[in-house]
Amino acid sequence: MKRRINAIALILCSLAIILLGTHSVANTQESQFLTGKFPDISGLAWLEGDKFIAVHDAKNFQSDIQPRATLIELPQSSRGIFWRFLNLNWNDSSEIAQDLESISRIPNTQYFLLAESGSLGQQFARIFLAQYQQPQLKIIAFTRFPTPVSNVEGTAVAKVGEQLIFLYAERAEGKPATEIRWASLSLQPLKIGSIEEVTFTNPIPGDSEVRLISAMEIDRESRLYVASTSDPGNKGPFSSIIWQIGAIAENENGKPQIVLCDTPKRLANVDGFKVEGLAIRELNNSKGEIFVGVDDENYGGTIRPLPISF
Repeated sequence: MKRRINAIALILCSLAIILLGTHSVANTQESQFLTGKFPDISGLAWLEGDKFIAVHDAKNFQSDIQPRATLIELPQSSRGIFWRFLNLNWNDSSEIAQDLESISRIPNTQYFLLAESGSLGQQFARIFLAQYQQPQLKIIAFTRFPTPVSNVEGTAVAKVGEQLIFLYAERAEGKPATEIRWASLSLQPLKIGSIEEVTFTNPIPGDSEVRLISAMEIDRESRLYVASTSDPGNKGPFSSIIWQIGAIAENENGKPQIVLCDTPKRLANVDGFKVEGLAIRELNNSKGEIFVGVDDENYGGTIRPLPISF
């Protein structure tokens, strides 16, 4: 009888060890899952097909350990999006970008402009010309914003006729309006021409936490889109609105100009997310899709399509 009791005790003990081991593995797996975080997106541009390039607002000055750019591929299954950091060929530590807040694709090319916000001082108000060469973004040249800036979060490049046009705007957090500026853009050498500007007024005044322009994009018809976002702090809750606010076209003298809508068109409310990137993917059927990239601070980043096509 005693031998039988001992055998039963041994079996129960073995079962307990197995269960504890299983629980430990489960906890380990859960811990690994919970620590996975997609990096915050501060700017987004379509590359080709299902691929996008995002930039990140890293601000460390001593090294390039923190990523500045990421290649993103849209999900094909429940495994989610594919992403990996892109190498950038910084020549020395003084050239490493600080606070990249936007990326703009040069239309119909694999060249991009990566822009610092200027929030850290005018020495960090640079615009980098880069070419995508798998598996890296090759920095070709850089220039500076032609005007003093602070917290530029929206940039875009349009092609009007044969002329490239560069647009940019400060986020103007808590302000009633911001200036959208534009100028001619040359790539060889990288140069920005004389600046013109137009005032964009907050369509929904009164919120002191609203960043009036947190992202900017232009479609193939030269229509201009921006994101506005509310950022109450690293824990949120966030909210954003996507607007179509006007277009860029040639005036009677053949010069490009921005014409704003009398009333901006609200295209989407993006509740719960802080949109800092807008990108338009061009489809084979001549339609386009708008994607947003988000910077949700403690909650990380992600990319999502909007239910809008044109």
